[in-house]
Amino acid sequence: MRPEITLPVLQLCDQTAHFLCKGENALTILTPNIMPQVENIKVSIIITHFNYSDFIVHALTSVIAQDHAHWECIVVDDFSTELHRQKVAEIIKSLADDRINLLQLPKNEGQTHAVFAGLALSTGEFVSLLDSDDLYESTFLSKMLKCHLNPRVYAAVAACEMGLFRVGGSMLTRSYVGFKDRAIQAGDLPKFEACLLDFGFSTYYAPETVGWLWGTTSSLMFRRDALQILRRETYMPDMKICADTYCVYGAHMLGGTLFLDETLSWRGLHEDNAAESTLLFSSRQNRHRASFVDLSEAIKLFAARTILENNGITNLKPAHAIATFTAHFTSDQLKNFITEHKSLSEVLAKAFTDQTAQALPNPDVKQNKSLVRPTGVEPVFTT
Repeated sequence: MRPEITLPVLQLCDQTAHFLCKGENALTILTPNIMPQVENIKVSIIITHFNYSDFIVHALTSVIAQDHAHWECIVVDDFSTELHRQKVAEIIKSLADDRINLLQLPKNEGQTHAVFAGLALSTGEFVSLLDSDDLYESTFLSKMLKCHLNPRVYAAVAACEMGLFRVGGSMLTRSYVGFKDRAIQAGDLPKFEACLLDFGFSTYYAPETVGWLWGTTSSLMFRRDALQILRRETYMPDMKICADTYCVYGAHMLGGTLFLDETLSWRGLHEDNAAESTLLFSSRQNRHRASFVDLSEAIKLFAARTILENNGITNLKPAHAIATFTAHFTSDQLKNFITEHKSLSEVLAKAFTDQTAQALPNPDVKQNKSLVRPTGVEPVFTT
């Protein structure tokens, strides 16, 4: 009888090891599963806070309730009054969850600055934003990750349908974006429902798709790399409460949007809302307060300038970059971009060169057309 042989474990790194076992005829190497796992993906949740300590405990509780457990939450206090700063610190301490961290800024610089201050401390590959007075469904992170990780197409930002509720009161509606109603009217609902069932998202909006396609802050999950391109030293003074507008327009122009038609987050209505009206009676009403000034076009222009200043456009295929910028901006705005930013001029020249090269075949090269990979074939699934 062959004596039993005990072999040592060979430590290859902190997370993997190979175990050597003597078989009857050969040496077998057993390797633990080191393939990427969804449950190991860290999501960073950034909550900006300014004098909203009366609401934030419910937002944080909805984060703790997530069925995807690998997350970190960074609460960024944008120099609230002393009472609110103390109260939010006490709330976080009372929750006793070391995945929640508090960053207190030394002065008030607005929501957009606070988001990127939180981003600088975060470590997740995906980043979600949650308003202090909003809530997540317990499946928000897991389903938004599934949306991002679908096997069909990837994008810079994913968005879900969201509902509205009255803080301290009742649910008001499950439809804020109104995607399903538009799909029904267009006769496209079966197609979108099939896509959701098969792939985890309802539709993909290419970067050149224009208009407001999303809900608000708490319906969004970004790829970290897209947000990094949008970082800058200072932001528009008027962007105090428009972080979602800046981030989502910028990310969308970089890489498009995946939309998930399922209510996974809730927007809270109350008297202290800066933009949202507390009245709710029709999907056709003006949802903003009368005092609200819509700066979305100016903010989109600012996001585009940031992309150009950070040379983010050089990461895009030239033809796609041109299609995106010409769809979103007027000819005069494009002329200003070209004058101000060399990177856009270079992309324009490259796009023109590529188009010319594709139109004029090289006579010295004999090609078997059946073996030539088609160019310009990209997945575009829009409403």
